[in-house]
Amino acid sequence: MTYTKQKIANVVFQRTTGRATAYDLTSTTLMPVAVFNEQYDMLVEAAMQKHSWTWTKRVQEIPSDDFEETDGEYCFKFRVPEHLDSLKGVYDDEDCRYAIPYDMHDGYIWVKCLSKKHPRAFIKYTSTPYEGIMPSYFVNWLCWFLADNMVMEISGDTDRLKIIEAQEPRALRVALAADAKQRGATAIPTDGIISARN
Repeated sequence: MTYTKQKIANVVFQRTTGRATAYDLTSTTLMPVAVFNEQYDMLVEAAMQKHSWTWTKRVQEIPSDDFEETDGEYCFKFRVPEHLDSLKGVYDDEDCRYAIPYDMHDGYIWVKCLSKKHPRAFIKYTSTPYEGIMPSYFVNWLCWFLADNMVMEISGDTDRLKIIEAQEPRALRVALAADAKQRGATAIPTDGIISARN
């Protein structure tokens, strides 16, 4: 499922008010909308700092149609992906073992592909958090986290605050477990001495 800021807001408003009222986020006069719009970006950034979420780290193959041939040191260039936060490297393979020389400026990534006839590149990067790539487990916790931080300003309901304060840590534990499962098992390479002791 693809999430939007409006969908997340609807869930937050329901949790903070107890009513399934969908407020339009473009409204400037409604108090719940003003609170949400004012705090949303800051709280999402705080949520991102709680853990090193795996879904922000991506490896993406650049489609061959996106390459533009250039003159000079770097033989090809392609546009920087829309939500790229920091580029970790450019590679010739999907497993990111064979690095390709690159430079990034002017909205492009300039690369020295191994083949001039069939350019190929995989980029490894972290993406700026945006709703389109957020997984369900993260969004579920994020809605509780946002509600926990906004409930008193939106509704002032102390009973609802107690419920949200109880649910938010549980949702975080589920999100952390789901994110850990996405990482998979990590193999630790052993050298000869460790192997000899086994």
